[in-house]
This record gives sequence, structure tokens and C-alpha cells, in this order.
Amino acid sequence: MDYVKWNDRVAAHFFRPEHEGRRIFLYVTPGVLGEIAASDGALNDFVSAVKAGPPGTTRQGLCQRALQTFEQWHDRSGVFPPYVAYLGLFVLAAGIEGDFAPHAYYPRLRQLLGEEPTIGQYPSFQRMLTLWDDLERWANKDREGRLGTFRADIAGNWMYVGLPIAQTILTQYERECLHSIFAEVGLEPGTAPTDAQLAQTLLAYGQHRLRPRTLHLLERNGDASLRDLLLETVLEELQDWDGVYVQDGDHPQCISGPLRLCCNLDRVAARLVMTLRCKSPQEFPEAGLALQCDFLGGKAVCEEHGFGWSTELIDPSRMDIVEASQIDLTHGAIARTEDGRWSLAWFRTKNL
Repeated sequence: MDYVKWNDRVAAHFFRPEHEGRRIFLYVTPGVLGEIAASDGALNDFVSAVKAGPPGTTRQGLCQRALQTFEQWHDRSGVFPPYVAYLGLFVLAAGIEGDFAPHAYYPRLRQLLGEEPTIGQYPSFQRMLTLWDDLERWANKDREGRLGTFRADIAGNWMYVGLPIAQTILTQYERECLHSIFAEVGLEPGTAPTDAQLAQTLLAYGQHRLRPRTLHLLERNGDASLRDLLLETVLEELQDWDGVYVQDGDHPQCISGPLRLCCNLDRVAARLVMTLRCKSPQEFPEAGLALQCDFLGGKAVCEEHGFGWSTELIDPSRMDIVEASQIDLTHGAIARTEDGRWSLAWFRTKNL
């Protein structure tokens, strides 16, 4: 494929209607390129196309051609910004493995381009900040987030190389795995645990789900600013999460929500009753939920009450409210529908 085709296909891979309102990371990897081109030789083809640039570019040097591609593009027709492939190449370089120092970005970029992997800023690389800022403006203002939102974050203390590095904080697969972790622990969409709670949760439940590099950062190994950006990104994912997750590759989408303690004070009888309700950003089934509750040794039912809350859990065998005081919640609690589509969890604070 030539540069124009690569640019539009890479942009369309990340920015699309089903990503509306969701933050986009321009995390270009060899696997992503292979998926886009359906070819084993996609990596080399992509790099060659970006080095050649789009038709009509006349300037010398990769970054200068990127700037020429960017100039006055808003006055031309096109669905996507014409410089996305250049930015994708810069992100691709940030993920290159090899005998490099941890923060040696420019040798990685030069090796990807087939050049001698020497240190020192790549010519005109500092001017790429203009393109990153323009992509943020295009996605968030021009397109109003309808194809996804984008932020030109800077990772660490590196003003220019921190831009592509920030796009590699989490892979798309890891972001999907986060939802399973949230569900397993019983985190509530839209809440804000502390950084320490998030880090401990991910370390406890992220083994074999998150990359070794990600777990390494969570263990406070490496740059502290990268760890802060990672935790900030995870928190944003939790706050934007709709409660839907995939249990494993063979199962359909499931819905997660928390079980919550609710207090009912009867002032006349001078009695305090603690009950359980569930909460979810998703609509409850019209017939309500019939739950298998291991912590009860039986079943419980509830219906939608309003504003994302259910009615109090009822024991159908006694047709009476389930009182939380009769349940040991110290080790957590899980309630599931028979088909496994709904999973509701009591937040297991002992793991945090």
C-alpha cells in the first residue's frame, strides 16, 4: 500500500464511530499493522510507505515531509488528518525491543527507519508537537469526540519523545482486560479508588493479563511519572466503564456491578436493618434478576428500583428481605444469574 492508503487505514482503525466518547491511544504495533493489512509483511511495507511520504512531498527528511503533509490540510478534502501515519510510526518506534537504554527513544526510531541507531534528537523532531496538538484538536473539537477522544499527553520529563511514549501506556488488549479485573474485584463504574488501591488491585489480579512492562511499572520500578500516567489512565477507564466485560474469549459480553450495603433505620422500633442492593449503569431485565448467591447458600431476587439501583435483595424461599447482618462478607461475596450474564460482587477490600 502507498502512504495515503496506510494513513487512512491506520486512522480508521483507531478513530471510528463505535469509539465515540472513548479515549483513543494511537498505539501502533506490528500486530496492529498486520491486522490492518492482513499481511505478514505489513511492518516493512508501512515503514517504507511512511518514509516515502504522500505524493507531492518535496522536502528532505522524515519530519520535514510530515510538516509539509500537515500544512494547510484543513483546506483540503479528506476524512482523516493526512499525517496520522507519521505519528503512528513514531509510536511504533517507542515499542521496539532491543539492546537499548530504557529511555533511548531516538536510537529506536533510527533503527526502525533502517539508519544507524545513534543517540541525539532526530532532525526537526521537536516540531512534531504541532501535529500531536492538531490531532487532539481534530478529534475532540472538529469531530466532537464522535470517533473517539484523543489527548496529546507527554510521558515523563521528555518534552518531545514523551508524546509517542505516552501512547504506549496500555495496549487495546490490556484495556479490555481491565474491565474483567474491575468486574472480578467488584469495582463500581464511575468511582475513584486511590492510586495505591488501583495499583494493588492490578498487581493482584493482573498477572497473565497485563504485560510484564505494565506490572513492572506498578511495582514502582522505573519512571515515577510513567507510573502516574498509567494509574491516571486506568482510573479514567474505570470512570468511563459501562459495566460490560468479556469473561473469556468464548463467552458473550457480561454485565458487572457492585453489591452495596444499605441502611434502613426504623425509628419507631429503634431498629437498624442492613440490606443488600445491586447497582449498575446498565438497564435491569424487565423481569428483574434471579441470583445465585453462594454467600447465602441459595438464591435471591431483585428488581429495578431507579437511578441504577435495584430493590433490596429478597430471599424467595421466605419472601423476606435478606439482612446483611446474617451474612459473613469479610471474604467478599459474588451473586450471579444462572446464565452468567450478570455478575454482582461485594468489594473485597482485604485485597486492597
